[in-house]
Amino acid sequence: MTSVQEQVEQFLFHEVALLDHRDWDTWLELYADDATYSIPQGDPDHARKVSIVFDDKRRLVERVIRLKSGFAYSQEPSSITVHLVGNVMVVKADEASIQVASSLMVTEVRRGRQTVYAALVSHTLRPSGDSFLIAGKEIRLANSEVPLGNLTFIV
Repeated sequence: MTSVQEQVEQFLFHEVALLDHRDWDTWLELYADDATYSIPQGDPDHARKVSIVFDDKRRLVERVIRLKSGFAYSQEPSSITVHLVGNVMVVKADEASIQVASSLMVTEVRRGRQTVYAALVSHTLRPSGDSFLIAGKEIRLANSEVPLGNLTFIV
């Protein structure tokens, strides 16, 4: 029998594998209808500060549609990404949700240039059948306060 820790780790590994394989439709299915996905710039006060990304599920669907359409000119050619998730910790768990903290390294290769992003990530997961749905994901980039260039792929 696998522990909640192991289930959460496997879920997070699955999520980033979907992104690296550009299986965005399956990736979207991991998100609850009321989910939020954010990349704050510095302090994550979305009411008072500008965020790099602050999306709901509808906006995530729009991003995926644009990436798949061929009209995402900022992704021509498409980025090749490799996500590495580590230091996964279940911070709090109850019947309704699980709070998870992890570290993330994303390597992006595009137009002969390699860029590495490092982040601390918080997930709020809801149990759903034998898996989870993502109710919230916040990506705190280590370098969010400096110019980031073309961050148009999905972190």
